[in-house]
Amino acid sequence: MSFLDKLDLAAPTELDRYQIAFSLYVAREIIEADGRLDTGELRLLSATFTDEILRAVGFIDEGGMFTGDLEKYQAGAAAGLAEGLDLAAKLDLVSFFHEACLSGHDVHQDELDVLRDAAVLLGLSPEQVDNHLN
Repeated sequence: MSFLDKLDLAAPTELDRYQIAFSLYVAREIIEADGRLDTGELRLLSATFTDEILRAVGFIDEGGMFTGDLEKYQAGAAAGLAEGLDLAAKLDLVSFFHEACLSGHDVHQDELDVLRDAAVLLGLSPEQVDNHLN
């Protein structure tokens, strides 16, 4: 996921926080959409949203518990990202959401619906999403 590759853990920006909060929320929604949880999905979450990253952006404390900042940034993420990200960065997030869909054994329509809903929140059209994923 390229936005995490660019993350400066020593100085995360507001936009970084919005991207991580939104991505974590959407990935969890995708994973829960089919009503099943498998090890591939858990691996994706733990490999992507490491304690180091979550601690650097203030989303977990030293004990590993989620902080109120996570909810705060999740609440404002869609508006902040729709305005703050360019098309390429939005499509990078869509790629990650698609990876979350593929992390289980089967891709379910409910998972794709969550992906598409998230893309709309980012200001992307269905055509942009389809063109990117195909």
